[in-house]
Amino acid sequence: MLFFNTLVTLSEIITILWFVLKSKPMKNKKISISLPQGLSVRTKNYMNEVVEELNDKGVLKPIDQAMLVSLALSYEVMLKSGAELVKSGVLKTNNQGEEVSNSAQVAFFKGVNSLASIASEYGLTPKSRANIESLQEEHEEKSPLDDIIAKGMMRIAK
Repeated sequence: MLFFNTLVTLSEIITILWFVLKSKPMKNKKISISLPQGLSVRTKNYMNEVVEELNDKGVLKPIDQAMLVSLALSYEVMLKSGAELVKSGVLKTNNQGEEVSNSAQVAFFKGVNSLASIASEYGLTPKSRANIESLQEEHEEKSPLDDIIAKGMMRIAK
């Protein structure tokens, strides 16, 4: 009888372990960010969408605040320098009358590169999102441990 009780206890432990391993991690509590003053409405709206998306995925932590502010600033730089490029063109005339590259180009591309880098870290680009989804699918596939637990559960049930 003691042996049977031990098996039932072992069975319960295996069942609990199986559920723990298969359950999805608990999502973090919702994180909000404080954005610097002076950002455009478009940047604020973008960041609200980003924060909502990342909160829904449960990946944000308070330590992400600085990175999210950097994302907002990169987005703002990209918007403003892009608008300047559209308005005044890629080339400008300097004081000597020579055509030179518009300095807004450098700011625009730095903003784009920074934005892309930060966004990919958080799964906000199509490619990084696909990579994350692929990794999740691999993680959710049946593992060898699932087979062992299932066989053990069938033996105990007999």
